[in-house]
Amino acid sequence: MTITEPNTTQVTDSWDSYWHGTAGAGAYSSGGVDHPAVQVFWQQFFADSKPLNSQPKIIDLASGNGAVVDCILAAYEEPLPGLTCLDVSAAAVANIQKRFPDIEGIVSDARSIPLESGSFDIVTSQFGVEYAGLDAVTEAARLLATGGKLAFLLHHQQGSIYQECNDSLNAIRLLQSSRFIPLAIDMFRAGFEAVRGADRSAYEAAATQLAPAIKTLEENREILEKLVAALMENEVVDKEQLEEIMGPRKSLDEVTDAEPSGDKTE
Repeated sequence: MTITEPNTTQVTDSWDSYWHGTAGAGAYSSGGVDHPAVQVFWQQFFADSKPLNSQPKIIDLASGNGAVVDCILAAYEEPLPGLTCLDVSAAAVANIQKRFPDIEGIVSDARSIPLESGSFDIVTSQFGVEYAGLDAVTEAARLLATGGKLAFLLHHQQGSIYQECNDSLNAIRLLQSSRFIPLAIDMFRAGFEAVRGADRSAYEAAATQLAPAIKTLEENREILEKLVAALMENEVVDKEQLEEIMGPRKSLDEVTDAEPSGDKTE
């Protein structure tokens, strides 16, 4: 595995966190990209490419969990000495190489790839290279040999994946702006202290501060339901966890009037 430092450590850490622990998952089972049309696209692309070069040198950029790598190996049905995967996440590359030890893995920023120009007959990427920006697209073209083929599947603003991500972003921003999570933590801490005999005034004050956040979330419940639906679709949470997250509808008065259970000290 060849490793070069990306420009932003935070970006690398974020993608490592995203791909960590996916070594045992199939490429199409944990990323929400398992629509049959996606696989058909790659099957047709490689079927058209194979007669032109039965042993091409291929690099897949922003490989993630190896979805395109899976399609390449299925299409050629034999080892490809020139097959390379590249991702900014060391975890992603390590997972792919664990499944396919013969593949060359490179950990690198897609905007600055440490390889010679014209090195590959085919350059691919699926829902990945666009995260690195236009410079990554220029780099991809640089790597392509004369007469080579470049194939990208990219997000676009009218696409369902983009819309799903946008809905999730709106829900996260709603949670952040309402300050529901830190205010709820404060209320529960005060509630537990009240159960242990502390003055209830701190709990009541925390519940009062939380009330506007609860009202905001109740008024925007549909936004949160879209986020949870996306988490379920991508197997991040299951049905039981969904019920725990969303719970039954409760009125604002029911939440703010609830008292900590347990003995109280008068």
